Amino acid sequence: MSIRESGNHKIILGVTGLLGSGKSTVTEIFSEYGAYIIDTDTISHQLTSKGGEAIGPIKEKFGEGYIITDGGLDREKMRGIIFYDDKKKIILENILHQLIYQRVLGLLKQINNKYIAIVVPLLFKCPEYLKLINYSLFIDCEEALLIQRVKKRSNLPCNMIKRILSTQMPREEQIKLADYVIANNSLKIDLRKKVAELCSEICFQLSTEN
Repeated sequence: MSIRESGNHKIILGVTGLLGSGKSTVTEIFSEYGAYIIDTDTISHQLTSKGGEAIGPIKEKFGEGYIITDGGLDREKMRGIIFYDDKKKIILENILHQLIYQRVLGLLKQINNKYIAIVVPLLFKCPEYLKLINYSLFIDCEEALLIQRVKKRSNLPCNMIKRILSTQMPREEQIKLADYVIANNSLKIDLRKKVAELCSEICFQLSTEN
């Protein structure tokens, strides 16, 4: 049952996009309009940091060699193995997926905001998240710009960036599935205008539903 179907008049927007599309930039603007942001990547980072709930299962499945001296996940080493080994990637995803989802559910119960945005990179492959949201938003961006942004941000080689992008659902498919699409190919001032227009439209829909 979705939030809307349950009679809860909150608007919950699922935000997704390919690697480097600007999901964080968009949700930062949403927060300025009063939305509460739940970022599943941030939750994943918390779960794999020192004392995080995922550290124990990761030790069990991958060994102590994937934990750094401060007790957190060795992200670079883990990235290196799951990049080449799909089975290990699935093991890690199985550890994190349910922990992240339960954390999201817990936050939704606590939050009193009328507007909530949940950032889920693989939203359209996650039916449990689709059941939580009222609307979906895909942040679109040209591939060349995606690669440029990711390379500048993380210094990953182009072949690794392209490999990661190839594992994600093609942008054309996500555009078809999304309720809303915002293109993030230009200046932040243009992006801010697009987000403002979407906020206005969603608020109108909320008022008609009430």
